[in-house]
Amino acid sequence: MIAGFKPIMTAENVPVIAGYGRTVLGGFGNAPAIVSDAASYYSGGKSKLSYQQAAQFLQSRPDLGALSYIQQQLPTLGPPFSTLLSVLNKDQPYFSGMAGLPNFSLFPFFFVIPGILFAGGAAVALRRMRTPDRISGARRPAKLVLVVGILMILAPLTPMPPGFHSIRTVGPHGASMLADFRAPVGDLGSKQAVMSMATVRQFDGYVSAMREAAAEIVPAVQDAAQAYGGKTVSTDQALAFLAHDPSLSLAYKLATGFGPMYSEFHRILSTMAADMPDYRAVLALPSFKLFPYFFLAPGVIVVMAGLVLLRGLRKNANPSGAERPARRDPAEVLAFMGVVPVKTARPTNAP
Repeated sequence: MIAGFKPIMTAENVPVIAGYGRTVLGGFGNAPAIVSDAASYYSGGKSKLSYQQAAQFLQSRPDLGALSYIQQQLPTLGPPFSTLLSVLNKDQPYFSGMAGLPNFSLFPFFFVIPGILFAGGAAVALRRMRTPDRISGARRPAKLVLVVGILMILAPLTPMPPGFHSIRTVGPHGASMLADFRAPVGDLGSKQAVMSMATVRQFDGYVSAMREAAAEIVPAVQDAAQAYGGKTVSTDQALAFLAHDPSLSLAYKLATGFGPMYSEFHRILSTMAADMPDYRAVLALPSFKLFPYFFLAPGVIVVMAGLVLLRGLRKNANPSGAERPARRDPAEVLAFMGVVPVKTARPTNAP
């Protein structure tokens, strides 16, 4: 899922997508203005259409069906389209943090390898503790267990240098991103989530209609010029009219540059559809908010196990590793060495 969205969710690309969204909503929202402005311009100011009259003109022309459809659908299309784009914009830093972690296919090894070290170190330490002459050799594996636990605790807590991402911050950010993907894409009463096949199908239809509508912007100018001014306008002349009118600048962008917008919108929808199985699998996992504790909790347990092992070793062994001998009377030691004469115990029945 991260690999699929990575080319889309970059700090450079997401603002471009947001700009495309504003162009689409503003440009198609001005479709009636294209007709009314063209009618006034080519009639020399004699024909001044209201918004409603211009919208009716769009509906009356068979060659402007897609443009009329999108213009009518904007009240329904606008909010979910804005929601989808705002989710991409808001979650780009969070996604960057997730993508900055090691490949998620390696994550099982972040638990398997410490687990093997812990189990192996503990097994060796316990085995050597059973043999008195090998007790000192149990310290190293016991210390290994302790070090493994400490490293697991430090993993989500250690501040990371620039360019790297901490498990402590990425976990909550991942949870926030998934919450945004699960949120309703439309109004508050909608149950359709942002990341769902229903959303993909709905927007795929909208984007296809937008491509047709963008191709009808120039014909809209030509039809209005002919109907209200009696003039035949070429494609270049219609584009020049759109370019010179500041209020129609977004419509001009749609007429001349919708190709890249369509490609980007289609790429987003295709990625969403392709990654839907992975997304559902991620939803089935525990919350990303718990992610740091998957390191902290086992780390604490391993540290405690290491401390227990080392404490047991200190109780059962002296620093040399041999069993501690029984303490002897200093006088006996001196007598044994011939320094002082050996005292013979007096008989108990002596007078």
